[in-house]
Amino acid sequence: MSGPASAPGLVHRFSIRAEVGPYRRVGDVVGGVLQVIPITGGTVTGAGLDGEVLDGGADWAVFRPDGSVLVEARYQIRTAAGTIIDILNTGLAGRPADGEEVPSYFPTSPTFRTDVEEHRWLLDSLFLGWARVTPEATTIEVFEVLAPPA
Repeated sequence: MSGPASAPGLVHRFSIRAEVGPYRRVGDVVGGVLQVIPITGGTVTGAGLDGEVLDGGADWAVFRPDGSVLVEARYQIRTAAGTIIDILNTGLAGRPADGEEVPSYFPTSPTFRTDVEEHRWLLDSLFLGWARVTPEATTIEVFEVLAPPA
């Protein structure tokens, strides 16, 4: 019998700074209160990707009775070369600390869609995001999950 598997590695690929507008309260839904936060622009920077966050996306956030928040953001970025990449980023923010309306930091799971070969690695890899929320923007540090050592 073999021992426990080795842990996968992480490598930082890029940062997404999604600027946000005022939230819209939709109301009570199954599981909590739904609010929609418009994404109004932003930047993407890093060794793996550079570009801009396009206006028109949004984050659908369900504020649950226990204080945690389910998030589902959908938006697009345009790379410096002009490629459009679609992003779906889901996450679960735990209970906020005292004095916080939402948790300041939480993990996310971004997935990407594009038909440009140069960015095919985004479709062939698994990513972990670490989000930080402020009233002006959500910044996500995006890490590629690497296979564990043999």
